[in-house]
Amino acid sequence: MLQLTELKKAYGSNLVLRGVSLTVAAGRAVALIGPSGSGKSSLLRCINYLETPDAGTVEVDGELIGQVRRRDKLAPAGEALLRRQRAQIGMVFQQYNLFPHMTALENIVEAPIAVRNLKRGEARDEAMALLEKVGLAEKATAYPASLSGGQQQRVAIVRALAMRPKLMLFDEATAALDPELVGEVLKVMRSLAEEGMTMVVVTHEMEFAAHVADEVVFMDGGVVLEQGPPDEILRQPRHHRTRRFLRRLNASKASEGENEIDAA
Repeated sequence: MLQLTELKKAYGSNLVLRGVSLTVAAGRAVALIGPSGSGKSSLLRCINYLETPDAGTVEVDGELIGQVRRRDKLAPAGEALLRRQRAQIGMVFQQYNLFPHMTALENIVEAPIAVRNLKRGEARDEAMALLEKVGLAEKATAYPASLSGGQQQRVAIVRALAMRPKLMLFDEATAALDPELVGEVLKVMRSLAEEGMTMVVVTHEMEFAAHVADEVVFMDGGVVLEQGPPDEILRQPRHHRTRRFLRRLNASKASEGENEIDAA
């Protein structure tokens, strides 16, 4: 479903992706882990061409994204083609980015009407079915300001799903949530994985990576250092940087737990 070949991206003199290649089979969930600044978010943004890679290619379901072949050479895709391609790739960010003046339902139906050319009634029916699926049907007429962070993020996920994407990208979708709200969003993501949605998930939630992901990819310094099944990468990592990252992450989690106990 997803094929990345030698992706490179620089911001000025800062080379954030140094030739990343990755294959994700249809129906598989991949957890992308690594320290801050390792290039994970930039990689996601290059997949759907929110950022234009400096080199390399992205293919989704066999189609080049953001580029077209002309006489054995690659050229930038036109804006109309790029918009159509982006519609096939759902993305959920740390921040929910909901329109504050629209209800949850209105936030969801606008893109299917404008891009998929659905009639409003059909778009509404599909949106209500998705809201029901994530346990938010009763919040359809609520405005974002009246929703919790977890509820807003579930609406953001539904908004992406309403486009019927072939691939879903999650960029630390739970990072902005209070700890007690993380579970409700992870539950929705787990459900999507179980239903066979192809997913690439940037996350620090190792429980999610361990129990939901089919594969874990560790990035550092703009490259993929190792990848494999969750049990292998999270329990017996081969690379010393992976081991160091997991030790620091576990130590941080333990410290947070002690602080919570002290506060109680």
